[in-house]
Amino acid sequence: MERFAADRKLCTKCYLCLKICPWSAIEAGEEGYPESSPARGGRCAACQQCFALCPEGAISIEGKSAAKSVSPENLPSPEAVEALIRFRRSVRYYKKECVSAAVVDNLLHITANAPTGTNSRKLRFTVLEGDSLENFKKAAYEKIEELDAKGLLPEKQRYLKAMAESWRSGRDVIFRDAPHLLLASSGKTASTPHEDGVIALSYFELMANSAGLGTLWVGFVMHVFKLLPELAGLIGIGEDRHLSYAMLFGYPAIRFRRGVQRDEVEIARPKL
Repeated sequence: MERFAADRKLCTKCYLCLKICPWSAIEAGEEGYPESSPARGGRCAACQQCFALCPEGAISIEGKSAAKSVSPENLPSPEAVEALIRFRRSVRYYKKECVSAAVVDNLLHITANAPTGTNSRKLRFTVLEGDSLENFKKAAYEKIEELDAKGLLPEKQRYLKAMAESWRSGRDVIFRDAPHLLLASSGKTASTPHEDGVIALSYFELMANSAGLGTLWVGFVMHVFKLLPELAGLIGIGEDRHLSYAMLFGYPAIRFRRGVQRDEVEIARPKL
């Protein structure tokens, strides 16, 4: 399958695709129709800029059809986006009910459209749920206890001992009894592996909130991974990958009644 293709029945030779390609991977070929450049076509990152811009929908990238793309008419109003941003809250109380795999997968497929550095798209989403999440939690808490028993728990991580004790008494401070844990990781050869994962989770969070789910950026889990890096290998995140961040999600057991008002911000406009 060709990465770039232009339907000559639709193409008007406007050459907008040539102008917008950041890699100069497209050129006017036979009879003036756009085609992948023999010299630079290998640079194509399948970013789909040309695909999205073409007025006639004549371009296909990796076999994708313009007819199946989202239309600008479907975009939400600024007021709707503002409401979503203002209403987003960190959720620390969840129902035990799991989100269906179909819903989770759909959210992640949408999230895959988030930008990545140089369009590398080397992200992987690891979802822990059900027995897998319970077993992971057990392993994490028990390893914390093991380090403490051996006197190897660093002073700065002593707070994790108290969290393990709380878990033993039935209070899950780290994982909040959430039904799902989402981890974003990238191949270390990606241009911006850490940023890619954080951006993607930001997109996921807003999409999840729009679907009635609650989310939590869970720094405590990242602290556990820093202390116990072997846990990443336990769930298939090897040394060749960079773990960006972790997020809990599920159906919230609480209902916020209004958005927040936190518009205070420092804005700088240097004059040079």
